[in-house]
Amino acid sequence: MSRDNPASPHRWDWLTERMGDPNWQEVLLLAAGVWEQNKRYTVGDFITAMLDAPDVTNGLLAHNVLLAAAALAELEHPPAAQVARVAQELVAAYTRTDEDRFAVLKEPVEKAVARLPRTVEGQDPVGEVLAKALVASADDDAGRDIRLAATELIEAVQWHTPALARALATAWQTHVEPAATLLTALTQMHEALGERAPTLPVPWPKVWAEASQHPHWRKLLRALYLPLAGAHDPAHVVRNSPLTEPLWKLWQSAPADADGVRAYLWQVWREERGARQRDAGMGLVFLGEVRLATEL
Repeated sequence: MSRDNPASPHRWDWLTERMGDPNWQEVLLLAAGVWEQNKRYTVGDFITAMLDAPDVTNGLLAHNVLLAAAALAELEHPPAAQVARVAQELVAAYTRTDEDRFAVLKEPVEKAVARLPRTVEGQDPVGEVLAKALVASADDDAGRDIRLAATELIEAVQWHTPALARALATAWQTHVEPAATLLTALTQMHEALGERAPTLPVPWPKVWAEASQHPHWRKLLRALYLPLAGAHDPAHVVRNSPLTEPLWKLWQSAPADADGVRAYLWQVWREERGARQRDAGMGLVFLGEVRLATEL
């Protein structure tokens, strides 16, 4: 079967044979624009062929996905499926599993992501990939690496959307790591979005002002729900906590009992793991429990 036949399994051989040749890079990028106008093959097939071709660096330097990202930037109407796939592979390439490799790829990947389309037919395929990396990644080292990559990419290219603000908040409540990066990104996201930032549920909305009059509760509200600096305002809530419900019960039973709150947080810190332990630790730090340092 001729490789010129659209049904031929060899129809992209001419492409894959030239993917690693620097002299053909610009030609292949121009070809993407030509294929967008070509009715015989879809441009999506062209981008997919680029991604599926053997990588001349064996994936070490993400050659194929960076070239495919550059090709997408040449298109007037980039296909959503290929944009999403490129974004997913760029997130994977941005992980810090090998610091030497990351140092080489950091800038090229950031530039590639920044050039991807912000919307495709009213959708945000890149944002959807980043959100999935934040909320659907596993609770293991590999999952942490993916969340860190997605979070750092969001800030590096300023991909600020209400949907990603919600995904960051969900990731914070669900996963422990990377805690500092997630919290920083959450704060910066809400600052960037301003009035477009999603309204998060205010913990204890009817008693926020009253609880804030108690020094220990005021510190906990800051530790668990607000940015680490700024106004003590429920309008600035950027996250929630898995400790909200049990702390609410403590408030209802004995709002002035600071020792009871500390005892509960110490119990969670010592007996539990995950996001609950993290938030208990943050609460203890804000309450001035210096003993926590001896248990870290």
